[in-house]
Amino acid sequence: MTRHCTQSGSLRQFSDYFQSGAGDRLSVGLTGSFSAGASGGSLTVSGVLVGGSGGDGKSTNNLDADKVEYFQQ
Repeated sequence: MTRHCTQSGSLRQFSDYFQSGAGDRLSVGLTGSFSAGASGGSLTVSGVLVGGSGGDGKSTNNLDADKVEYFQQ
């Protein structure tokens, strides 16, 4: 597996490159801390699986995004 991280302003892009066989499953997770202070807002986290030399070429099922809302309690 090869890992890369690039940053542009507030955007951070993490990439992992690996091979998997037919029927394989992979779980991906991110862990971190965020100090919002007295503010509130939202943050979007998205993931894209990019095809390589074969396999699933249907791009509409290889993308997911989640919205994280934060607020002062």
